[in-house]
Amino acid sequence: MQCVQITPMYTPKQTFPTIVHANGRGRNYPTWKVMASRFYELTYSIPDSVDLILYNNNQTRGILQFQLEQNKTSYTNIATKDYFHFMKIPPRVVAFARQSTKPYILYVDCYDALLCGDLQTGIDLMAQLDVDILFSAEHEKGGQRGRLKKHQMEWILKEEAARYFPPLSHLNGGVWIAKREKAISFFTQVVEKYKHNHIRSNQLNARLISLQDPRSTIDTSGTFAVSIKYMSTGDLLLV
Repeated sequence: MQCVQITPMYTPKQTFPTIVHANGRGRNYPTWKVMASRFYELTYSIPDSVDLILYNNNQTRGILQFQLEQNKTSYTNIATKDYFHFMKIPPRVVAFARQSTKPYILYVDCYDALLCGDLQTGIDLMAQLDVDILFSAEHEKGGQRGRLKKHQMEWILKEEAARYFPPLSHLNGGVWIAKREKAISFFTQVVEKYKHNHIRSNQLNARLISLQDPRSTIDTSGTFAVSIKYMSTGDLLLV
């Protein structure tokens, strides 16, 4: 079983996304409930050139872990079991990428995302867009909005508006694929920026870095990853 995504928010034509991400609110979306209840029917493939990493510090496995284990797909959970903080993720990404022997790294939230296609799509899209790291897209800043000072928010909005077409104008750190060396350099910068500014969020620091990096972009086509949060009921079909 695969997914067909037809929402015009990403593209006016049908696409076949390889990853569907519920953005932490899957229980509120009928389409996600159907996907989650039938995850064992979804088909996917991961190229041998890709190392897959997840983050889960809970005692229970996420739905993506169930999906991967059912299909005997190997992955690495980079979380520790004792503590969770968003800024714990980038250093572990860097450490994992440095010891990996594969050319690409794929990161996916394990609690609210499912694979449903050929992950070669992400690699091909990176080549088409001539970038080294490709993030899932979203169009809001969520709970971090109130933490920014007014002038910083205005700067971010101005810079992002100049580069991306709305409404999918911001990266989402819950799903991305990158060349291994790029994952190392990009998330090393995220760690360094965290040390030198007061924005205590890997998500916002990654957005700031991405804006200034011509080798980084977001998937506004919906062919690599789509967010179920921005679809109306019926936009995502299971076939």
